Amino acid sequence: MDYICLVYVDENRLASLPRAERDTLLAKTCDYRQALITEQHYQWGQWLPSARLATTLRHRDGGLRLRDGAAVPGDRQLALVVLLRARDLDQALRLAAGLPLVRLGCVEVRPLSEPAPWSRQGDAQGREAFVD
Repeated sequence: MDYICLVYVDENRLASLPRAERDTLLAKTCDYRQALITEQHYQWGQWLPSARLATTLRHRDGGLRLRDGAAVPGDRQLALVVLLRARDLDQALRLAAGLPLVRLGCVEVRPLSEPAPWSRQGDAQGREAFVD
């Protein structure tokens, strides 16, 4: 089963780390990624630019409102998205816990086998609305 791991990091804390510590963290992250690839758990991953570069869209008062910044303000912002393959949630949680960046924030793990909440059983259009 596939699991999406949303890694949230305190960007200020990451930026304030001494260069050597940041380099070590990046090296550990790359090594862990390679181990996940070797063990056939790693499916895909993507670093995200700083939340300061985000633009949030919201429907308000019958119109579209734009706001610079992340949708949810706070110290921890979405920094990395990783798709893992694991036999069950317990294994996915163990794999996600090994991500080195977790020590600077947290990781949210969600299974990807569930249909979209708005789709009805057997309603292919709802399940495939955002699937290539």
